[in-house]
Amino acid sequence: MMHPDREQPPRKGPPTLGFDLDLTLIDMRAATSYALEEVNKRLSANIDIDAVIADLGQPFRKQLAQWIEAPSVATAMRFFFEAFISGGLDLIVPMPGATEMLDALAECGGRAVVVTGRRGSTARACLLRCGMPVYAVAGGVTGTEKAPAMRRYGVEAFFGDHPLDMVGARAAGIPGIGVLNGLRSADDLLAAGATAVIPTLEDLTDRLIDGTYMEGL
Repeated sequence: MMHPDREQPPRKGPPTLGFDLDLTLIDMRAATSYALEEVNKRLSANIDIDAVIADLGQPFRKQLAQWIEAPSVATAMRFFFEAFISGGLDLIVPMPGATEMLDALAECGGRAVVVTGRRGSTARACLLRCGMPVYAVAGGVTGTEKAPAMRRYGVEAFFGDHPLDMVGARAAGIPGIGVLNGLRSADDLLAAGATAVIPTLEDLTDRLIDGTYMEGL
């Protein structure tokens, strides 16, 4: 699905592509639920886990602040991180087609750059757990905060499941490609500025294999 206001410049050489992490490359919903349950137990809190999961992609500290009193948010973040790493990693799985897509990108000489709201150490641990080597990881950024990392690594197009990913790509002046792996609709992603929308990363794999990765996007 094309966004009506974007024209793409010609691409030369192997691509450097950017990716969101959660619900784009890796499904962390079960791991996130597990860690939030541990936070609820340790702080006697009442975080609405389903509500947090339904809004993945927003700044996580901001999400927790809806359920945790301000003086305890930092503690909640620490408890969450500890639980995620100690027990949550075993619950994560690659999103459909993500592993094959990264393999195809590497085979054509391209580079994958992950830019995510998750802290960098968490993102790297998740990628390692799923056997997903990437060129670089920039963590702890959402929305327009993602743009400097995209520019720094020379990202040509950014793929993500959340409207904020599209906002970041626009801020960086590059195409944002919505991926319908996650919880947002094509209309949501296009309204946020997506150049195009693809059903899954399997579609990108096919394009990388036949050399047409940006045609029509």
